[in-house]
Amino acid sequence: MRFHPLTKKGGPPVAIARVLCEREKAIVEPIEVTSRRLQPFDADALMRKLAFLIESARPRLYEGLTTLRSDFWSFSEVAGPGPNGG
Repeated sequence: MRFHPLTKKGGPPVAIARVLCEREKAIVEPIEVTSRRLQPFDADALMRKLAFLIESARPRLYEGLTTLRSDFWSFSEVAGPGPNGG
């Protein structure tokens, strides 16, 4: 899951979490990011917003997240297991 602090048109995205979608279940693996890269946003607030986006995408999590229309958030498929082997 990537966050675009300056919108998609204004600069590079910052990866803040890996979201594994398994049917109706989402596993969120936060990625440590320096607060400087997210300024003026708060990392905890972004994770709460991510939780809201996940809940809003139910019951079809993957489809809902990958088709989200937002200037600040983007989701893309990443191949391979997650850092925790999942």
